[in-house]
Amino acid sequence: MLSQFTRNLDAAKKGALKSIKDNAEGLRSLSSVTHPRTSTNRTNLASFPEDDEGEAEDDLGVFEEDDIQEKVQAMGYEVTFQVFGVRVLTYRYNIPAYRSQHHNIVHVQSISDLSQHGYLKFVTRGQKEAEILEYLSSFNSLSNHTISGISIWPVSNGTVIYMPEAGGWLTSLKNPNDKLWCVAKQLFEGIDFMHSHGVAHLDIKPGNILVPHHGGRLSVIDYNSAVRITNGRGSFRGVVGTEGYMAPEVAAGSGIWNAFRADLWSTGKILEELCMRCDRSAPGREDLLAVARRLMNTKPADRPTMSEVLQWMSQHDLQSNTDLETVQ
Repeated sequence: MLSQFTRNLDAAKKGALKSIKDNAEGLRSLSSVTHPRTSTNRTNLASFPEDDEGEAEDDLGVFEEDDIQEKVQAMGYEVTFQVFGVRVLTYRYNIPAYRSQHHNIVHVQSISDLSQHGYLKFVTRGQKEAEILEYLSSFNSLSNHTISGISIWPVSNGTVIYMPEAGGWLTSLKNPNDKLWCVAKQLFEGIDFMHSHGVAHLDIKPGNILVPHHGGRLSVIDYNSAVRITNGRGSFRGVVGTEGYMAPEVAAGSGIWNAFRADLWSTGKILEELCMRCDRSAPGREDLLAVARRLMNTKPADRPTMSEVLQWMSQHDLQSNTDLETVQ
């Protein structure tokens, strides 16, 4: 019966259903109503504190602190749900951790205007993310793809960052065939902007590159692993980033690597994934795939910089067969 059922499924709905599933896995409701324990799936209940009657109650963690609650209320917002993430293996300078929940991020919505919503992120004291984000946001430039409209304020144990909603993951873009060239250009601009101002992201992946589902302004987020480089060298040791999106020299965990060159490999990786979601006939697809493979060169010194790639794009005619050897 199951086999018969699957044969009758509409294959055209597969993508839509997967999108719903992926989005649903990233959310947890934080309504004031308690959640009866009706499921036998213990995994789904593990993060819910339970009262004596077997019901789970909402727990905002650090966002229950008075100073944060007062700020949220002063903004005219309320917390609507806690954000969960996909379970991935991440590294921060040789310290591995499987991360499947973002207890430090919640979604907020305006009480008076339901169309106004965004996210709050708590950053513990000593982390440089808020400092780097504030630094990059201070530059008024069209190529600045740092998420816009942010607010940052100190609290008792760290810093809270407010970010307006900026879209979905890069790889969730609808109609990528039509948007590929424009989105790729914005991606290159965003990474080039960071690098030109001495910041290496070190965790470039689809989940940290946001774009509205039907196209629009691309935003680079999550500077938790980012470093600001003032000596111009950018040389580091150790493992940092997300498994599958780290440059091979970083993932190897030995020797010295260059932070900017590591970002180039990660950019090539997500560009490759975006291209693979497009039809072969999509404008610029094959050329951008070639760029992605150059960015993923196993020799860091042979990867083209973002400024070099952007220069090539500015001279490139989609209707011609421009020689990609110009991208050095």
